[in-house]
Amino acid sequence: MYTHVKYWTDWRRTGYPMISAPADANLSDIPRRMPYPEGEYLYNADNCPMPLSASPDDKFGATSISRLWWDAN
Repeated sequence: MYTHVKYWTDWRRTGYPMISAPADANLSDIPRRMPYPEGEYLYNADNCPMPLSASPDDKFGATSISRLWWDAN
């Protein structure tokens, strides 16, 4: 049930169960957030926190600095 948004959010909040990205994944870790939609870059680019050219790890929050305030794990 990991692919359901509710359970994905619970995992981000609690860190349970312990999971990791597969060795051949395109991202370095499990995504921590959804990237901004292209429309935000077209119509609200001044308020997007990262450029459209950012790496996939940055866009999906796979790096440790891209997490939400409650995402402590």
